[in-house]
Amino acid sequence: MVGFDPERTVPLPHYVYGACGASAAFISRFFTQPIDVCKIRFQLQIEPIKRGEVASKYQGLNQAVRLIVKEEGAGALWKGLLAAQSLSLVYGLVQFASFEKLNKALWTLNLTDNPKNPLFYFLCGSLSGVAATVAAHPLDVVRTRFVSQGRQKVYESIFQSFGMISRQEGFRGFYRGIVPAVIQIVPYNGASFAFYSKFQEIFRSYSGKKSSESGKTKIVCQIFFLLVLSFMHGILPWGLQMQWKV
Repeated sequence: MVGFDPERTVPLPHYVYGACGASAAFISRFFTQPIDVCKIRFQLQIEPIKRGEVASKYQGLNQAVRLIVKEEGAGALWKGLLAAQSLSLVYGLVQFASFEKLNKALWTLNLTDNPKNPLFYFLCGSLSGVAATVAAHPLDVVRTRFVSQGRQKVYESIFQSFGMISRQEGFRGFYRGIVPAVIQIVPYNGASFAFYSKFQEIFRSYSGKKSSESGKTKIVCQIFFLLVLSFMHGILPWGLQMQWKV
């Protein structure tokens, strides 16, 4: 279960939480990559995304999927998958491992009697989100640029793209959009973990069982938590990441 629990009889190492988070992100990324590809194409399109709009290349999700497959092949829906999977692995690993580490460290400072306090979770979630965002942002930039490519390709592989960005833009090129990304992730990630804790508390109160006794409570809260975490990235960071030199 996410979060430090002083009543847990067999504490797990922090790397176990990180490995579980990375594995979950890896699997979910594969199935959601086509949607992510369409999302980035929508964000980069200036024309309105509206059915029947002649000037718009992409007019809706179904139409966009059909058009991408027609013009670029079915494999284009998984364009940038290697970079995306690397991003998911790094982000999930750092986020959950650092959250557990922070959660336990702050609790040992006796700042609260309840390590599952929503405000406590908000703080740990915000800090772990910042750590994960900074660690994974270079892969995020590469992934975005891969996905945005049409028939004419600038980037051929993840290694070639790293080299090209490094030569043409320097180290700063890998952190385009990092400021809005961090500003966004602080309230978002903090709120996600805080609401997770709060819903645990509500379900425990409703079921009349402690956290360690209620398996259904854990399942329901974690499903809700993962659904919320699936909506992670905003438009502004993508737009800034896409400002590269050709």
